[in-house]
Amino acid sequence: MSTLIDILKKSEEFLRKKNISNSRFEAECILTKVLGCQRIDLYLRYSAKLSDEQLNGIKILLTRRANREPLQYILGEWPFYDLILTVDGRALIPRPETEELVEILIGKFSKHKNANLSILDLGTGSGAIALSLGKYFRKSHVLATDLSPDALSLAKENAALNMIHNVTFMESDWFSKVSGTFDLIVSNPPYLAEKEWEQSQPEIKNFEPKLALCAENDGKAGLLKVIDQSPRFLKTNGVLALETGKSQHQYLFEFAKEKFQLAESMRDRSLRSRFIVLSRPKSKFS
Repeated sequence: MSTLIDILKKSEEFLRKKNISNSRFEAECILTKVLGCQRIDLYLRYSAKLSDEQLNGIKILLTRRANREPLQYILGEWPFYDLILTVDGRALIPRPETEELVEILIGKFSKHKNANLSILDLGTGSGAIALSLGKYFRKSHVLATDLSPDALSLAKENAALNMIHNVTFMESDWFSKVSGTFDLIVSNPPYLAEKEWEQSQPEIKNFEPKLALCAENDGKAGLLKVIDQSPRFLKTNGVLALETGKSQHQYLFEFAKEKFQLAESMRDRSLRSRFIVLSRPKSKFS
């Protein structure tokens, strides 16, 4: 009967041969999923014998990963900021870069932590941004919208999972059903061009919902609409914060400067221009 450490090594080797990066980490994650333990336990219990049922479970998950199904979907949950989110094919897998956007916003609004802010998250997907902000700004209200009913159902599940009660959800095509004004509007919309999607990794192209990834007009359509329409939904000192794609960032930033008096382009940790933060619209009805 194989020991735990033997299976871990064999799993790592199997994934490496399938050209899976971070093969050790991913093997650890798969074993902890099947065994119902923490990663540290793999090394504390390294000589433990695994049953045939456990071995079969590991084999099934390794095969799914070898077929390039994202690790996050295989595990069924993934950390984001200080949340644990259910993740599956109903919505995009939350990215580390989007965590950076949450960090930026919490930093900018930290002095208002106990204020009653009104926040709008457009295209919420799994609910990652809306729920992170809702958890931090406990006395505020967050409205999270999405065009996809499936994504909204997942976001609602994540709200319940994380016991966050100040976020409500609405099916809306961007601002189409939104009313009122907000202190903060945030969006991480689809921003891949069709060609970029076609050239993306199998984990993305074959498993994540295309609706959450691609936009018309070379990936700019949603972002242009949000920038153009948001002024009428912002309070006097309201802020609009966006995550953008690499190829269209500068174009969008120039467009945004025509609409807003204050415009800031921000880099992510890899020093790539990714975020745009805007305030003081030049006209609410431009």
